[in-house]
Amino acid sequence: RIPFVLVIVEFGYRLLTFPRNTLGWLQVLEAYVWHGLNLLLYGPNSSTISDYRGWTTKVTLHHPSFPSDLGNSLPLYVSDECAGMHEFVFFSALVLLSQGVNIRRRIRTILWSAPIIFILNMIRLVLLYPIAISSCADAPGAPLCDLAMWDFHNMILDYGSMLAIVGGWLIWFLIAGGAQGALNHAVDPSDRKQKVVIREKFERNSWIGFALSGILFLWALQLAFLDTDGIDAQDF
Repeated sequence: RIPFVLVIVEFGYRLLTFPRNTLGWLQVLEAYVWHGLNLLLYGPNSSTISDYRGWTTKVTLHHPSFPSDLGNSLPLYVSDECAGMHEFVFFSALVLLSQGVNIRRRIRTILWSAPIIFILNMIRLVLLYPIAISSCADAPGAPLCDLAMWDFHNMILDYGSMLAIVGGWLIWFLIAGGAQGALNHAVDPSDRKQKVVIREKFERNSWIGFALSGILFLWALQLAFLDTDGIDAQDF
């Protein structure tokens, strides 16, 4: 059941964040925090922040050893994938599906995971500057001397984050007694305090929820396939 639900969650997230800057406000916040930490840790001339396609999400790193063809700078864009929301949604789904753990503990874990994932993601971004300097140390100013920084970035983006999320969830699940709780539920069905049943009759609030979900789904579809900015961003 868990893999099936995760596939649905992943599909829904991809659909809702298909157009660019879907999480614009979060991307701007992260760009400002990242820029501020760069100035604090690496000096007042280490980075600048500017607009990118209408949002203040472009952070440019500066150092004399960076590629000269880019003006000794590295322009970087904080996308919705950089915001950490994908990891948060995926982790929250795993936690909610952990039936062997008390529901209140699951909710508390999700609330605590939001700032933790944000901090971990920010650490990843802050590390890009020293990695880029180290990458360009052997050939200062050479084009593409920053490839090691991009290798690190792509490694985290492609599978590093998901490995950390799944590993973190597994450790939490074992510490929270989820394995024993799931075993108890399987052995003694009468011990189950919460059961999933199919309703024969839906109340008005349920129909309202269905209607809102349908509206959001149709809105996501038009953003994904009819929004001109989103379609243009795919080819950027």
